[in-house]
Amino acid sequence: MIGGGHSFSPLVATDGLLLTLDGYQGLVRADPATGLVTLRGGTRLWSVAELLAPHGLALETMGDIDRQSIAGAIQTGTHGTGARFTGFAGTVRALRIALPDGSVLDTSPTRDRDLFEAARHGSASARSG
Repeated sequence: MIGGGHSFSPLVATDGLLLTLDGYQGLVRADPATGLVTLRGGTRLWSVAELLAPHGLALETMGDIDRQSIAGAIQTGTHGTGARFTGFAGTVRALRIALPDGSVLDTSPTRDRDLFEAARHGSASARSG
C-alpha cells in the first residue's frame, strides 16, 4: 500500500502488487460542534484545510510537508511543531480498517483498543490472522 509516495527511502519498492488510495479521497462528514471529522484515507494533507473551512474547522497543526495522504501521515508518525501539539496519530478518535482477510472493522479506544492503538501508530503486530 502506498500513501502519497513521499519518502526518502524505498519503503514501497516492490516487484509485486502496489495499491494506492488516490481514488479514495475526501471529507465524509464534519461535526462543527465536536470538531470531529471523517476523512477518507487517501485524502492529501494539502487539501484538508479547504475541505474543513466551510465547517469552521481546521487542523490543529501541520507539518512542513503536505504531500502525504492522511492515512500515511497517521501511520508514519507525521507531526507538526510545538511541545503542546500531538502528531496526526494522536488526533485520531476512531478508524475503519481493512484486515488482510478482507474483513473491515471499526475500531476505537472503546472498541478493540489494542487493534485501535496498533492501527493508528502503524504497528505491524496489530493482529495476526
